[in-house]
Amino acid sequence: MKTTLIKGFILCGGACMALAMTANDPLDRTKAIIRGGETITGSKALNRPGKKTPADDREQLGERNPLKPPFTEIFDDYPQGSEYDQFERYFQTINSDGDKNPSGSDRTWGYYNFNGESNGRKFSKSAYLQYPLDVAKCDDWLIPRAIKFEAGKYYRITVDASLYLQGAVHTFEVKMGEYNDADGMTIPVIPATDVESIVPQQYDGWFVPEYDGIYYMGIHGISDRQLSDGGYLFMDNISVEGARSGHEPSIVDNLTFVNDPNAEPEASISFTAPEKAIDGATISGPVMIVVKRDGTTIKTFNATPGEQLGFVDRVPEAGNYTYTFTTSNDAGAGCDLRVSRYIGLTTPLPPVITSFTEPTQGSVLLKWEAPETDVNGSQINPDKIRYNLYNVTTEGLWPMKEDYEGTEYTQDMYLLPGTQEVTSMVIKAKLNDLESMGVQTDVIFVGTPYTIPYENHFCDLDENIVLAAEGDEGITWRMLDDFSNPKAQDGDGGYICMIGSQPDQYGELSTGKISLSDSDNPFVSFYTYIYDDDDNELSVIAVDCATGERTVFKTITLNSLGSTGWTRILCPMTGVEGKTIRLILGVKIVSHGYTPIDNMRIDQMPAVDLAVDNVEYDRQAGAGTTYGVMATITNIGAETADSYVVRLMNDDKVVDEVTCGPLDSFASEDVELSGTFSATSPELSSFRIEVECAADKNLSNNVSPEFNITFLAPNHPVVNDLKGEEKDGEVTLSWSAPDLSTAAPEESLEDFESYPAFTTHLEGFTMEDADGGQVVGLRGVDLPVNGTKQAYWTMRAEEPTSFLYTSGNSSLFTMATVDDNRRAIPNDDWLISPELYGGRQTISFKACSQMIDYGMETFEVYASDKTNALSDFRLVMVETEVGEMFETFYVTLPAGTKYFAIRCTSNDRYFFTLDDIRYTAKGTPAPITLKGYNIYRNGEKLNDSIHTTPVYTDAQGTDGDEYFVTAVYDKGESTASNVVKIGTNGIEDINADDAPAYYYDLRGFRVNPTELTPGVYVRRQGSKVTKQVIK
Repeated sequence: MKTTLIKGFILCGGACMALAMTANDPLDRTKAIIRGGETITGSKALNRPGKKTPADDREQLGERNPLKPPFTEIFDDYPQGSEYDQFERYFQTINSDGDKNPSGSDRTWGYYNFNGESNGRKFSKSAYLQYPLDVAKCDDWLIPRAIKFEAGKYYRITVDASLYLQGAVHTFEVKMGEYNDADGMTIPVIPATDVESIVPQQYDGWFVPEYDGIYYMGIHGISDRQLSDGGYLFMDNISVEGARSGHEPSIVDNLTFVNDPNAEPEASISFTAPEKAIDGATISGPVMIVVKRDGTTIKTFNATPGEQLGFVDRVPEAGNYTYTFTTSNDAGAGCDLRVSRYIGLTTPLPPVITSFTEPTQGSVLLKWEAPETDVNGSQINPDKIRYNLYNVTTEGLWPMKEDYEGTEYTQDMYLLPGTQEVTSMVIKAKLNDLESMGVQTDVIFVGTPYTIPYENHFCDLDENIVLAAEGDEGITWRMLDDFSNPKAQDGDGGYICMIGSQPDQYGELSTGKISLSDSDNPFVSFYTYIYDDDDNELSVIAVDCATGERTVFKTITLNSLGSTGWTRILCPMTGVEGKTIRLILGVKIVSHGYTPIDNMRIDQMPAVDLAVDNVEYDRQAGAGTTYGVMATITNIGAETADSYVVRLMNDDKVVDEVTCGPLDSFASEDVELSGTFSATSPELSSFRIEVECAADKNLSNNVSPEFNITFLAPNHPVVNDLKGEEKDGEVTLSWSAPDLSTAAPEESLEDFESYPAFTTHLEGFTMEDADGGQVVGLRGVDLPVNGTKQAYWTMRAEEPTSFLYTSGNSSLFTMATVDDNRRAIPNDDWLISPELYGGRQTISFKACSQMIDYGMETFEVYASDKTNALSDFRLVMVETEVGEMFETFYVTLPAGTKYFAIRCTSNDRYFFTLDDIRYTAKGTPAPITLKGYNIYRNGEKLNDSIHTTPVYTDAQGTDGDEYFVTAVYDKGESTASNVVKIGTNGIEDINADDAPAYYYDLRGFRVNPTELTPGVYVRRQGSKVTKQVIK
């Protein structure tokens, strides 16, 4: 796992990935030249390969001009520009498994046309075989031209094999046969062999022909797909040595190289003279052995068979060298053994950390063991090793000590009193200026532990609060704000999120040290955001700072909690009472790459502590329609709450209440409440949930934030001239009948279903492209709007945009825009309605963000009582974000409104979508019948049945009473008339300016008007709603 440190909530992603890496110098490429032979690249007369069955009498590959041993194919001298054609002429390839490349070509042996150095590694031109793609195992043959052999002679076959990618495993074998096809390869020469190194290795085998004549060699690739995934198998220096009688000596045995442990550039080389001849018979006479280094003879031995030999070879400088051990006797030249070795010591292995502790508060002690060998496995004298030590910081590695001697180190952290800091160190071994890979300590926290209650909102950049994060490669922990999706759970604009890229990745977020010395019943509470079908796993863990022991309190599959969105996780911390711990949240990715965390609290668990944990509610309701509210009540206490009351409040009025109980410790209950709007309700009503329990001593979490439910007021004609007269203790009300000619026409619906795709002119609507930018378009999809300058257009759920989400088959879209230099600019795209009928109405529409990964789209709604020119519009709905699923929005327009406009204001997002716009346009009033009136005193209806005359007398009125009337139609009840009030000076007319004013922030939370900070607020006074900017 990599580790990142967080101080003041700033995560230093990748800080600890800055460890320097070292690697062996690559071995020089070996181009073997067999003694007495010549290096060839194939016959100029060689025909193209052709399939031949054993029963076919046609000419086989190269049989008219066969190769004659000794020879070696080195692949390096094909004519430039025709290398691939030459390879196809010189070699036959057989794709027996039928595997194909994505392009449709055969996936089999090919020519690797690169000779040089890349990333510190040397490459040579060669044959290569790709890993299998659509088959479980390779079955691919590489067959040179025909070879002429003598019966009964011994021929040594050698190949140099290596890998492109270290860590993969490829497999091959070599066979001989009489025919140049897979069935004809019947004589094993080199058995199935695994290749596991990127350094070329020589592999050999012997072939003794039964008769004089033509044979074929087949190099057979049989690699497993899983083991070889992602890498090539290289095959180079394909060699057939000259014929031998079999009485020549075989290769030397028991070859060893031991480098000098004191880092001198020399090695002790030992081996045993061969005892057997090539044919397996025992050698009787002396054996000569010539040792060459990089082609120069450095030692010659005349030995008896089986004699142990050795010498010390000192080289000019440490590095890779190729040694050849050639044997011979009176029967002739025997076999060569060619090996490449690094002479001298190279980069040491990393040291082994044994402990990293805080022996005294504010200091750290690091202990380690010296590495025993270098990366090649050569022993090192530990007295020759020095060490470089580094601190891991948010900026990377910070050097502390260089060329340090010893195996332990103490560092004073110099902390301010009462603070703590997270620290980690990296140590590297050093030998002859070669530095090992770094090895990192665990993260530990030093200094003064935090106390409970501990809170972390992952927002404020508090230098006194530290965190640490760990994760697999590809995992990051990132601080996010309300420009991201979702927004912060606690409304403070910040949270932390683990971000990964593939299943099974794991990461951890750790607090600093927290003292639980005064707690006998600790618990932790935090929120995580749960997505649809979110199968990620979250673990709650504590680490004992004294012992390092880990306690896993619970592991949760998020989807099992049965909720989505921000969800509270509560967990008792049993077993760590009184200890100093670090609290860790571990996340394993199963289905989703994001796991947000917010609003963490660690505290002593009270006896009973009821909290309003979550509120879900209907966003709107019409007159006489019930709206529902679901409140989640959680007991964070250690004991059962026997009885409690949950109330739905509208300002200071109880709308509904439910008595509940019992509720066990750490249990939650969903409580259903409801209310009903009347025709006289205000258009925007503010609600909250309250929970009351006699045993609850913590009242800070008993009230929810306020939330709004929109009243979808009817647009029937309204009484607007109510008057009142008080005489002899009676109040007489009078009014005029509403003007039915002002009744609204039938509602219109624009669902865009009648328009072809990419229509930019909609009947009755006006579109204004005020940003003047170019439509950014879709990569890989050719759309008519790509690069154009316009506002909105229709798109349908059909090719080429069938992947787009629509509420039917067609919706209205606009996209992100760029300027002429392809720099992103904010959208400023207006959709302006047809002319409206002029009365008060509530419009509705659906909107969504098509590609939420680019962020949530934003929009505003405007109204005009003049023309449809942009300068005549005023804001009626502040900038609002919209999620990835269609959501219905309602906006009430005041009487006199002639046009409304939906303005897309997204800043470098992607796809804003509109659909199902409902509104009442200018037109013929719909038929409506007046049935009578209802009369209200202080909000309570006075008449039992519909009152049919425009006069009403109330004998029960008192000072301060307020009256209004509504008109009752066959289609329902109108909203309230103007209000009259009994005062000390008689009847007074009440207007909206006399009503109390309430302020709400853009999240819908009511704000005390004496505590308004600079920003944008919604002001509600009576039935009047306006935007107010505080500077």
